[in-house]
Amino acid sequence: RMCIPDGAQTTLLPGLLRRIRNSAPLVRFEALPLDKNTPRLLENGDADLAFGGFVPVMVSGFYEQTLFEQGYICLVSAQHPRIRERLTIEDFEREAHVAFGYGRSFEVIESEMKQRKVGRRVMVYLPGVLGVAKIVASTDMITTLPGQIGMMMGRSSGAIRVFPCPVPLPNVVVKQFWHARFHHDSGHQWLRNICADEARSGMKRLLEGLDEDIPGFRDAPIE
Repeated sequence: RMCIPDGAQTTLLPGLLRRIRNSAPLVRFEALPLDKNTPRLLENGDADLAFGGFVPVMVSGFYEQTLFEQGYICLVSAQHPRIRERLTIEDFEREAHVAFGYGRSFEVIESEMKQRKVGRRVMVYLPGVLGVAKIVASTDMITTLPGQIGMMMGRSSGAIRVFPCPVPLPNVVVKQFWHARFHHDSGHQWLRNICADEARSGMKRLLEGLDEDIPGFRDAPIE
């Protein structure tokens, strides 16, 4: 059982479940919400892993493994009446935005906007990323989201264009977390390794043709 954000159902789960089915077809998998209950579920053994870039704060007794980092991008309708070749900071402040509660993503973006004194007119707020692409494609609203899910949405539809976010934002560090009690469990190690390999492989596939690389795994106890 894994606690994951809804976007990981698109970015991680297809490849992860393919690997699990190929090597252990009798294993049952359950996706759980990534929320304030996640640390308790990991500690009690009711969840094996937590995965994502906006995982609730963990305290001592847990391990974390850094998988990759990603920046933010913006999605715009290919038929947008005002945004054509590039997305400027003036466009960003003028246009209406779709925002969503992707873990702590909304809080991070809003905090950075305030610090940089950049206005963002949020006209629609959604509880997750599902539906964002179709809304952007069908309207003149734009959205800002982590690069991996954004690139996948953009590449899957000719009705959407992808632009670099004109506002400098801190990278999203994607990690997986587990409780120290299961650190040496062989079954748990197998799941962690599969998850880590698929997460990095998925990001590498997305970066093919780009001058990007992914740093190596780093795992450490949280103190």
